[in-house]
Amino acid sequence: MNKFKRKAIDVEVKDLDEKGMVKVAIVSFDTKDSDGDIIKPTAYEKSIKENFKRFRHFKNHDFNQVPGVPKELIKEGNHLYMVSQLILDSDVGRNTYAEYKAGAIKEHSHGFITMKEHFDKKENANIITEGFLMEGSSLTAWGANADTPTAYVKSFKDILEYLSFVEKALKSNDFTDDYLLKLESSLKNISGLLSLKNGTQQGEDPLKNGTQQIITPDEIKSWFK
Repeated sequence: MNKFKRKAIDVEVKDLDEKGMVKVAIVSFDTKDSDGDIIKPTAYEKSIKENFKRFRHFKNHDFNQVPGVPKELIKEGNHLYMVSQLILDSDVGRNTYAEYKAGAIKEHSHGFITMKEHFDKKENANIITEGFLMEGSSLTAWGANADTPTAYVKSFKDILEYLSFVEKALKSNDFTDDYLLKLESSLKNISGLLSLKNGTQQGEDPLKNGTQQIITPDEIKSWFK
């Protein structure tokens, strides 16, 4: 049975130039992932050869968010790289380029349909030998998605990183005005986190368990809805 799947990987951006051409890894081959799948190096060769023109570059797997135009898919080592020209004349393309420059985009992913697969008892994994490659996505982290900026808040460190990103973004001229307005609003909300914790000492993690009232990541996320 053919299934639609998404796989995310955390690999540094290979290249980004001043014209918005970006090269990023979207697939990791011969590596067992958290779903128990292993994608073989030849799995997408047929799809790329026959249907590259249908392949798309999305943001967070959202087909309404198209930051760039794929120019090439290159297999290097155990990764498949997407080379995409970001559309700097569009809001989503400009903001995505700024996010790359700021280091806010930390992961990438791809969406595909399994065509041929089998279970390998020795590997204790599902081996994907052929897939129809549909899209590669730039995945925004805590600071990058202005509509849900705290989707990745899991710790005090995440909050500090988020605040740092927002403060830098507000001082830059790289983002669109609408994006910056959303970040400014989120900064005002999240900056009050420590003061909302009665008895929190300087440098203490406000998300840890203890005798104080706990402000959970879900509560923080609700501020941005």
